[in-house]
Amino acid sequence: MPFRLDLLRHGDALAATNGGDAERQLSDAGRETIARVAEEYLRRDWHPERVYSSPLRRARQSAAILAHRIKPAPDYEILDALLPDEPPDHVVAWLSSSDLPPHVVLVGHQPSLGRLTAHLTGGREPSVPTAGLLVLRFQEPIAAGGAVLELQWRPERVG
Repeated sequence: MPFRLDLLRHGDALAATNGGDAERQLSDAGRETIARVAEEYLRRDWHPERVYSSPLRRARQSAAILAHRIKPAPDYEILDALLPDEPPDHVVAWLSSSDLPPHVVLVGHQPSLGRLTAHLTGGREPSVPTAGLLVLRFQEPIAAGGAVLELQWRPERVG
């Protein structure tokens, strides 16, 4: 059965304050841009069944906006393997050992999403701007080098 994996980078975030990098939250522009990503999902009639997010606040906020605006709303969970310093093979191991529905979204960070894409496709490491979306498709079991990058998409910049 084909498996679709969407990789979404969090929206624009504010500078770190007392909570440090882990607690950086989305800017107003970041919230608006992620809402436009969700609108694109609706426009294209995309219906992921699950959304997984890095534990960092800006990624959690991005995932929550996406998950709450898509209808029907997908399940939403935190995934430590999406932390910025985690190697791509940790995500691949998790993906291949999990019982996943046919369409999943992972919300994370750069450069880890670019590295993960290169690892999964066996190709180049793409640059993923804030609120950038990569769509990967697997025909075989999920494994390094087994994906095809079908789409790189980014909403228009806010203001």
